[in-house]
Amino acid sequence: MPWRNGQGTTRELRPRSEHDGGWWVSVADLTQPGPFSSFPGVERVFTPVGADVELTVDGTTHQLPAGRPFRFDGEADVSAALPWGPARAINVFAERSVCRVDVRRRQTQQLVRPGTALVVLEGTAHLADGRDLGPLDLVEGPAHVLGTALVINVAPIRPSSTTHP
Repeated sequence: MPWRNGQGTTRELRPRSEHDGGWWVSVADLTQPGPFSSFPGVERVFTPVGADVELTVDGTTHQLPAGRPFRFDGEADVSAALPWGPARAINVFAERSVCRVDVRRRQTQQLVRPGTALVVLEGTAHLADGRDLGPLDLVEGPAHVLGTALVINVAPIRPSSTTHP
């Protein structure tokens, strides 16, 4: 599907919907330098895949090595440069009022536990139903993973309770 700003395309790994728990995941092909779309009220975790990427966020430039997650506000003024050539990026989005996400790269040989999802970077994920998933596939639910993955932990934001005298 096209980006909000029309500068590229993305493939949804976990689509955004009204019943998504406030978070979604996509993978984007970065073929040319340019601005990012704005996502007000959203926290974004960007992880380059295949090549390093240079991001400028609100005027500060960051050199991002492939495979390293980088967090920023969805409403920030962001642009990408591709001095090392085209890349892909895994984007994890979370509505700040609904949940918080923690994204980490892990060498893993483990079962995926409830409340956790992952995107396979290298290797395979063996699902309970016998299917195997490979690089850039998202796993939610029981799976045994052999390889490198972005592990996504989601924590719902609980409304604070107030007491009245």
